[in-house]
Amino acid sequence: MTTKEVKAHLKAARSSIDAKKYEEAIEKCQMIFAIDANNYQAHVFAGLAALQLGKEEEAKQYYRSAISISPTEQLAWKGLANLYNKHVDQKDLSDAIVTYCKLVMFSEGDNSRQAELLKKITAIVSSLAGACDQATIDACKSVVESSKTEHVVLETWQVLVGMLKDCRTLTNDWEKLLVSGCDEILASGHLANKELLATYHVVYINHIERKFMDCGELSAIEEVKRHLLRCCDNMRTEFPSHPLPHVVTVKLLLGQCCAEYPMQASSELLAAVEALRMVEGDSHLVALVDALNLAMQLKDLHKAKERVITNDCSGYVVKATIYFKLHDTTNTIASCHEGLKLLDTCAASMRDGVFRSLKLLILSAYLENEDYKNSTDVVTQLSALHPTDPWVLSFSVKFYTLVRDYDNAAKAHQQLANTVDRNDDVLLLTSSGLLHQSLKEYDRAIKCFEQALENGPSSVEGHLNLARCLWESPAGDKKRSHNLFLKAAKLDLYNSDTLRAIGDCYRPTNINNAKKCYQKALHLNPTNAKAAISLGDCYVSDGNEDAAVELYTRVTTECSVVSAKEAWLRLGLYYNNKTQYSDAIKSFLKCIHADLHNIHCWECLAEAYFNRGSYSNSLKAFTKALELDPDSLYCQYRSAFIKHKLSNFAAAIAEYTAVLEGDKNYFAALKGRGESFLSLARLSLKDNFDGRAVDYVCKALKDLTRAARLRSRFVGVWKLIGDSCVCLNPITSLTSVVVPSVLVGEAGKEEEIKIDKAVLLNIGTRAYKRAVELEPESACLWYDVGTSYLYAMQVDPTKASSFLQEAALSCLKKAVSLDPTSYVYWNALGVAAAYPGIEKFSLAQHAFIKSIRALQDNAMAWANLGVLYLRKDQIELAYKAFCNAQSADPSYVISWIGQALVAETMGRVEKMDLFSHSTELAYTSEGSMGFAYWVCHTLTNLQPKMLLLKSGCGLNDAASKLLLLARDCMQKYTVRHASDTSAFNYLGLLYENEGLHHSAKEAFKRSLQLLETSRANNHQLNIARENYARLLCYTGDYVEAIMMYEQTEEAMEMLFSCCGLGLAWNLSSNSQKSLQVYTQAVKLCDNDNTLKSSVLVAIAMIHYAAGEKNKCKTCLFSAFQTPPPSMHCLAALAVFSCLTDDWSLFTATLTEMLKTIEWQADESAAAYSMEYISLVLQCISVHVAKKGHPTAKKFCTEIDNICGKLKHDDFKLYNPVEATGLVKQGKNFTHLQKMYHSHPGNLWSILMLAQTVASELKHRFVPLLKIYVADALQAVQGHPKRVQELTKLFIITLNNWLAKL
Repeated sequence: MTTKEVKAHLKAARSSIDAKKYEEAIEKCQMIFAIDANNYQAHVFAGLAALQLGKEEEAKQYYRSAISISPTEQLAWKGLANLYNKHVDQKDLSDAIVTYCKLVMFSEGDNSRQAELLKKITAIVSSLAGACDQATIDACKSVVESSKTEHVVLETWQVLVGMLKDCRTLTNDWEKLLVSGCDEILASGHLANKELLATYHVVYINHIERKFMDCGELSAIEEVKRHLLRCCDNMRTEFPSHPLPHVVTVKLLLGQCCAEYPMQASSELLAAVEALRMVEGDSHLVALVDALNLAMQLKDLHKAKERVITNDCSGYVVKATIYFKLHDTTNTIASCHEGLKLLDTCAASMRDGVFRSLKLLILSAYLENEDYKNSTDVVTQLSALHPTDPWVLSFSVKFYTLVRDYDNAAKAHQQLANTVDRNDDVLLLTSSGLLHQSLKEYDRAIKCFEQALENGPSSVEGHLNLARCLWESPAGDKKRSHNLFLKAAKLDLYNSDTLRAIGDCYRPTNINNAKKCYQKALHLNPTNAKAAISLGDCYVSDGNEDAAVELYTRVTTECSVVSAKEAWLRLGLYYNNKTQYSDAIKSFLKCIHADLHNIHCWECLAEAYFNRGSYSNSLKAFTKALELDPDSLYCQYRSAFIKHKLSNFAAAIAEYTAVLEGDKNYFAALKGRGESFLSLARLSLKDNFDGRAVDYVCKALKDLTRAARLRSRFVGVWKLIGDSCVCLNPITSLTSVVVPSVLVGEAGKEEEIKIDKAVLLNIGTRAYKRAVELEPESACLWYDVGTSYLYAMQVDPTKASSFLQEAALSCLKKAVSLDPTSYVYWNALGVAAAYPGIEKFSLAQHAFIKSIRALQDNAMAWANLGVLYLRKDQIELAYKAFCNAQSADPSYVISWIGQALVAETMGRVEKMDLFSHSTELAYTSEGSMGFAYWVCHTLTNLQPKMLLLKSGCGLNDAASKLLLLARDCMQKYTVRHASDTSAFNYLGLLYENEGLHHSAKEAFKRSLQLLETSRANNHQLNIARENYARLLCYTGDYVEAIMMYEQTEEAMEMLFSCCGLGLAWNLSSNSQKSLQVYTQAVKLCDNDNTLKSSVLVAIAMIHYAAGEKNKCKTCLFSAFQTPPPSMHCLAALAVFSCLTDDWSLFTATLTEMLKTIEWQADESAAAYSMEYISLVLQCISVHVAKKGHPTAKKFCTEIDNICGKLKHDDFKLYNPVEATGLVKQGKNFTHLQKMYHSHPGNLWSILMLAQTVASELKHRFVPLLKIYVADALQAVQGHPKRVQELTKLFIITLNNWLAKL
């Protein structure tokens, strides 16, 4: 189709439109689109036809297609405009504005047409509701840029501003466009509509305000602020009654005030508020600034507080400032924290300043509350953000001086000095004064505060700083300080701390005025803990403790823990004084929670724990206090004292020593260390370490003497000196003690001097008497004096004077008269009355009965009463008294000793058991001596039943323990009683029975030396020499033994001395002398056939050793024919018959041995004989088996049967002959191994197996042999002594053989 055809279709379409055939017209246009899709005219005709048909959407499409084909052609724009003239949907508002703007541009020069179009645009803009798009803005902007008609441009700007002012989100370009539009409209001055002009002013100012709020660039902020204020001035000029410019100006100036510290209401702000008040009345903003102004003038702050309405950060800053002026620190801190949450509502340029102001207010409140823990965080934060800010540095100096961190305080002060311009700056002078005051440089501090006050005469803080410094200074003018406090109170009527300080000034002279000031301070601030505490202290001074406690309790309830720290402390002290220690501890713990580094709180807590008896917790608290102040001598002393209470005396002495290193004249430490040494001495005496006890007493006396020199009228020191002197009384062998010479009265000579026990006790008596002089009504001290006199009489009873006797009785009677309810004093009086030399037994009985009445379960008095009855031979009464003592206290050792003495007197067998039990309870001289005596007596008389014999030759476990216990008691006794000859004799006997011959020899030697020194009678000397000589034989000192026997008078007339001498001669290889002595011994045995038989056996042994078998046989027969023959005799005869192969004699002897067992009534003796026979048979059978006698096997079988009758299990386990035969056949090892494993622990099987391995197998089984030897050593422990000796000899031989392998 050609162009001609297109034109024909266009013409036809035009005709159809004119004929109102719109469908046909659209068809024609469609035909054209088929030929030329971009035919502009066809799209216009189609749009017109569709519009006439009411097809608006199709019409829009056709018109828009046409516009896209040729945007500069007007027909499509006009068609689209006609469409929008009829109806505009909400979605097409922006497109309609673009269309009308395009037509405005096309209508340049046609003012009426343009005005009509702009009017339509304005109407559509009012319907947009802030929903702008870029196309609409660009269309309007194009009109402004292209139009040369002034009113068109102005009206287009109005359209643009109308759209942008309601737009929810503005881009930077749109903001600039909005500002430009407002500028053009306001600058034109042709806008007659005042209401519309005011709207443009509001839009413009709001936009500039938002820009100011968001502007954070310091370089641009001032320009934005000036622009904003200029806009506000312009609007005020044209619209003086409009509130917006006034409100914006007030907000801006108020924000500036909030960003400054300290906050001040500037004159500009006050003028702006007055202008706002004229326009808007008392709005919340006006009320806020009025409240700020009142706060700055310190007038009617409560009214100001009520006028504040907080809906932004500035409101909270003002509110916090008012609360701080009211000294309501709690609400100050709360308001500041709320303000910090709304910090984003401030202008960006002011946020840092407002943050600083709020933080400084918080810090001020914390410091006023003395809450240094939270203050630390704020100071650290502010110092990091504002390191050179003068106010931050000033507060830093104040904080660091309060917490005594003088290094950081000096650094902050130096930074402040480098920051401020003038040396007379108030902040710098105040900081200098605070630093000097904290260092106690009061003169310099006062000078700084005076200069600061001259530069700021109306400063409340300046008056308070100078007043406090003058009051704190020792040389300060207290009257001037009082006047300054009064002036500060006039300047600040709301400061309760000032009134409290005035009360402190009144308190020394006028307590009533002081109380009024404190009450007024509490009226102003009910949470002022210091004022409440001071008022409570006044109540305490008036004796009204209940009111004070009520006040302290209210403070602890209403105030924070930090503020109420002193109240908690006073409550704790009150409860401590009232012995309510648990409540006191709770109060002190609250104090510590408030201030962990307060040493006084830790000390009070420690004392409360101590008073309650919680010594470990008290020690921990004092330890914590020492960590805070390592140089605190008091804490060190109390720690030492508690360790002493806990019986940790060594640690206590170390602590006391540390205290004395800090102060050598610390009286309490000297006394405490002396007391600890005394306690260690007592423990040493209890454990029988007498030498150690003497050393401790010497050290104690040295310290206590120094203490007495420091405080000669302190009773406790003199008592301790007396206690130290009499402490060593149990040591009867005490010969010398080193004491300070001043105690002896020789102060001009050497510092220390050696004295004996009598002088030491005399010193103790004089010390007690000195204490009595200082405190004459003390029953305890009179008791001490009386007992010291008793101890003095014990040193040498033969020289006890009547003065000592009467003095002891008089002092104890005085003690009883002063305290008749004390059972201890009555008991002591009874002891003194019954003392040898005094012997007032009636008085003693009366005193003991009074003591029992004073304390019913009084074991001590009952035991003493029993001793009294025992001395008077009233055995039954004594027995009952001791029984009562045992009932009262079963562990009281004296009652058991008394019962043992009663049993001893009555000859009862349980006496040794009672003595034994007393020594197990505790060491006593009486119990130890009694127990040792009866053990030795029993051993000497060989009473198997009493010793619980197991096999006749050795002791069982129980008997061995008794022997060891007796020996241990005698060891302790001889240390403490070094001159008791009987004790050393008993000790020697006990050592001898244990086989400790060398120790026994030394004990007998010491006994002999003491007897010789004391010139004892011959009988005692003979016994001592005989015992000593016997032990010399045991230890191989035969020559010395012979000499000792020969020194014994009538030694040849005493059987055992004679036997001992004979043994000594024999052991020294002089058999002739030995035979002579033994022959004399036989003559001395006429009345004792058993002993005679044993002596004849000894003679026979000497003959056999000399090879004189006939003489040996004759002696043995003589012994055998002495009825009844001893078991030694029968055994020796049996062995002799075996050695001489006289088996008939052996059989007869064995038969006689069995008969001997049968007639023995004593089971223990019979058991002894059976064991002895078994041992002899054992040895003989082994000998016979080894010898290889033809009848040996039969003989061993018979012996096996005999031993079976004797019930000797050890022997029945094997046949020695059979074992020996197996050895020869090389089969013994397997047989003995079976026996060894079948009967583990059997001594004889072990020995035989070991012997077989040693003799036959040798090197191949050395490890096995070692095992058997070790088993033999273990098995031998339970066998009789003679078996032990024989077996050990064999084992030693095996070990020697092993060593050679």
